[in-house]
Amino acid sequence: RRYEESCRGLAKQSVALDILRYHALAPKEEAIKFSEAPVPSDQHLQLREIRCCDIYLKETETLQGCIRMFVDMGFIDKFHIDYTTLCHWLLTVRKNYRQMTYHNWRHAFSVCQFMYALLRSTELYKQLGDLETMVLIVACLCHDLDHRGTNNNFQKIIDSPLAKLYSTS
Repeated sequence: RRYEESCRGLAKQSVALDILRYHALAPKEEAIKFSEAPVPSDQHLQLREIRCCDIYLKETETLQGCIRMFVDMGFIDKFHIDYTTLCHWLLTVRKNYRQMTYHNWRHAFSVCQFMYALLRSTELYKQLGDLETMVLIVACLCHDLDHRGTNNNFQKIIDSPLAKLYSTS
């Protein structure tokens, strides 16, 4: 039993160190610079288009698109969100997505943009309310944070520290 507890403790430590090595806040200076840049309209970024293809957007435009969604939905005013803090948060969220083929920042933006287009085109946001609508947008942006790009079975096969901690999920 003590051996199992020791192994679990080592697995927790390994996962925690990996997360700490990988994750960090985006530089505040970057957020200040980003907050000073003009933000294109949702028409220019095609944010309300259900069939929007974000592959043609530059990475900066995906971040600007997120800002545009927060501005156009009125979240900044309704929830008293500091604009530079929002920029810093978005840059930090982007930074904390791993560089991989699918579960990455662009995927998160794509999911968020689709939710935004759906909320706008159906006017569902009017029925949900401001808080619930903002929660949906935030959840879309954060849903795959720190995703390793593999499934649970793969983690078990390679006997990763994550599998040792969460082998039942």
